[in-house]
Amino acid sequence: MKRSFCLTAVLLAITAFTFGAGRGQGSSQSASGNVKKIRFSSFQTGDVEKDWVEVQFPRFQKEKGIVTEHVFIAQADTIATIMTWTAAGTAPDAAMLSANYQNALAAQGLLVDLDRYIREKKPGYNIKRYFPRLLDVYKYKGVSYAFPSDYDLGLLWYNKDMFDSAGVAYPTENWTWNDYRNAAAKLTRGSGPEKVYGTELTHLNITVWQAGGDFFSSDGLTATINTPQVKKAYEFIYGLIRDGYAPVPGDGGGAFQEGHAAMHAGGHGPWYAHYSLADVDFKWDVAPMPRGDVKSTTGYGSSFGILSNSKNQDEAFEFLDWFLSDEQQYIRAKQFAWFPPTSTVLNYPGFNDVSVLSMNAAQKALVLRESEFSRAPIVVARQNEINQILSRENSLVWNGEKSIDEALRILQQEINPLLK
Repeated sequence: MKRSFCLTAVLLAITAFTFGAGRGQGSSQSASGNVKKIRFSSFQTGDVEKDWVEVQFPRFQKEKGIVTEHVFIAQADTIATIMTWTAAGTAPDAAMLSANYQNALAAQGLLVDLDRYIREKKPGYNIKRYFPRLLDVYKYKGVSYAFPSDYDLGLLWYNKDMFDSAGVAYPTENWTWNDYRNAAAKLTRGSGPEKVYGTELTHLNITVWQAGGDFFSSDGLTATINTPQVKKAYEFIYGLIRDGYAPVPGDGGGAFQEGHAAMHAGGHGPWYAHYSLADVDFKWDVAPMPRGDVKSTTGYGSSFGILSNSKNQDEAFEFLDWFLSDEQQYIRAKQFAWFPPTSTVLNYPGFNDVSVLSMNAAQKALVLRESEFSRAPIVVARQNEINQILSRENSLVWNGEKSIDEALRILQQEINPLLK
């Protein structure tokens, strides 16, 4: 996902300073002094925002006596906007974040240490209900700075009708990347605008992890891009494009949900079933990601954190506690296909019905099994700049304009200084 400190973020920050400064961190009491007000920022719009503002926020106020104001921040602008608002003294009290950039904020001291907060103020909080692997994703240097609000797990989606027509056996948990590539070759057919690809492009992070590599060292201080493991992953992905089994990214063709690709590997989580596949005219299913040298898949999503400059941290924690409760998570799953981050929600009556998440019981059980192998990318403070460099070099490789060796050498050379 491309992230940059854009003009929009600056304008938003100026607007927030002009109109928010008089609100004292954006929080206030009513004339009676009994009602607290907090501000919550997120990148949600449409039906989710409408449900929050019109249904859930009023309910939260009725139960907890806390008024909540929603502030929109474009997801790609979250880091820049929150940093600017914090400097201006207008940051929200709580925020919807993502594993893609949350640690960049934690590294700047902008988020509350939730482990310490719970020890000191909420010792009875049941943190064990979260999936352990998912909870670990939202830790920075071993400390929780946010709690997960959904589970976006990488899976292998496939078109059963295309597999049947080509006489290819369905994917299994024993599939290797060679099995995946061989199936993609058999499933590719046609040419031009009507071409059907064997697969959409494989998720880069998963491919690198499964080859035993990563982009950074575990402490985020050294680039580890120019290695045999990462090269192996790049060669695999480029081979799919070169041989015509997967489309070039950005070309606009080969969409799985439109019936132009037989498989999609790793880029979509459980939400995909509800938002993209609920009304397709073909039969589909999910399988584990193919196995490489190391069994891995992506497993993260969005999270809720408290801003360290908030003057209403207790009320902000009440907000997190309430909105991440099992009841609220079940509502999110049923209405908006957010796979719950807590195992306790799975015991709700009706959770396994296909009307929830548009997935059947077996498909939901697969998500739980695969969660044991999930992980999230290592995120560093200057991730925005690094993402732009990665996007530039990867595009040149996928389009055949630069060799993998040259691209990895340049990536290592340009990214390493940004980690110091």
